[in-house]
Amino acid sequence: MRDMEEIKSRFPTLFEMLGDEYVESLKSEQGALAKRATINPFFSILYSTSDETESDYIERCFRDAVNKDCISMERLQRFKDERKNVNLQNFINEIVVMQPAFEFGRFLDETNDGVTPDFLASLDENQIVFECVSVNEAADSEKQKNKSIEGTNRKLKTWKKENPNGGVFSTMHESQPYGTTDVEKIADKIRKKKTSRQVKEFPYKVLVISFRNMMFTKSLECLPNTCNHVDGIHSGVIYPAFYGKRGDIVFHENSFEGERHRLGVLKDDGKFRRDSEYNLCIVNFETKAEEDHKRYVFLENLENPMPESLIYKLCDAFKPYETHSILKMYVK
Repeated sequence: MRDMEEIKSRFPTLFEMLGDEYVESLKSEQGALAKRATINPFFSILYSTSDETESDYIERCFRDAVNKDCISMERLQRFKDERKNVNLQNFINEIVVMQPAFEFGRFLDETNDGVTPDFLASLDENQIVFECVSVNEAADSEKQKNKSIEGTNRKLKTWKKENPNGGVFSTMHESQPYGTTDVEKIADKIRKKKTSRQVKEFPYKVLVISFRNMMFTKSLECLPNTCNHVDGIHSGVIYPAFYGKRGDIVFHENSFEGERHRLGVLKDDGKFRRDSEYNLCIVNFETKAEEDHKRYVFLENLENPMPESLIYKLCDAFKPYETHSILKMYVK
């Protein structure tokens, strides 16, 4: 675990934002994950050394946001008063996911008079509003996963005592995004996100969905179907939420090789088959360093598209792994 001096030198922006007292208080979060669903995400970023590349990346995003005048240090410091860990994580996600747009936009301050869009950009004299949302694992599922990890640690401790000469210890964990493997339920969570009233005055609207908290959700879920040698074919989780049609057959993931496929039927049309005011959705994922190119996927509303000139400029900034041009072949 890092000490205070290392944190101060390695993460100067985050340290200035949080302050000595707050950073010191984060030490109490150590070991808390096994007891509850979440911990303060700044503990993992600043103290944990398990993913140093990710911690350095988050510091860089916050530094860029301040240096490029996309958000004030004063506003960043307000988040020290936030008590809900999930809200802190969502706030971090917003800073990270919008980093490619810092050159041509900024975060808008929320006021007591009303809610404002999260991020406003200007491209070719056109204003584009971005609304950011984070998708989080169901609390019950998160708690169950933490209890499972805690149980495994107890078993490992016992096993080490019983096997002082070493050997092989193995275990299994089941991970179900959103606490379910039902594609229809997952898609429904995305479909229910409506255009906020505060963005209606702007000509172009982008929904930004971060799956950074969902470590097993990857960019392949944006395709209609995918497969591997264990599960066989299964339907993408995210694709039906935007482009699925009521009555479409979906393939659920199988738990074990050779199991008969379980099928489902979509009960509703996807978001972009309805009358959506969003022109585009940018989907964001947490990736390993060698897969940074898979960090973003663009899903275009083909019934309400953004001008191609703006799409190209956003592609230049975000460098998406997949874009509407790929998905057009699937959307009929």
